[in-house]
Amino acid sequence: MAASGLSVVTEPYVSLLAFQTCAVTPYYINPAMIITKIIYEQIESCLKELSDIAFQERVWVRGEGPEVSSYTEVVCQLFDDTGIGDELCLEQHDGYVISKDIDPMLHELSDLLDSINSNLDTQEILKSPNWEEIRSCASHALKLLKKEKGSTLCQ
Repeated sequence: MAASGLSVVTEPYVSLLAFQTCAVTPYYINPAMIITKIIYEQIESCLKELSDIAFQERVWVRGEGPEVSSYTEVVCQLFDDTGIGDELCLEQHDGYVISKDIDPMLHELSDLLDSINSNLDTQEILKSPNWEEIRSCASHALKLLKKEKGSTLCQ
């Protein structure tokens, strides 16, 4: 128990019932999952990276830092590390993973990324016919995420 008498939940996935008694402040509460500040920031960072061709060429292709990243790493961070990939695939829950506007964009982005042959060289990935659409989709999702941050996120 925390000093306030509330249970402290440190796991990123908690039930709404458990969450009602925890001291962690969520960004989103929905039936699918809790989006904590850390998960939100990771989603935002990944969408930014997927929408930025200059970053991709500098870091992914030329290996110029200080950042270290790759196509595979950012896709895994966005969909696997955050847990949203699994939640987007589940059709059994009511509600949305993030929001009714952002979830379809993330589904589309996931489908577009699935069309990329990840065994290709990074330069070839960036030349893929869908890459401009991927960047555009990520950029649009990022704008929606930032727009909703002030209106739907818990403060």
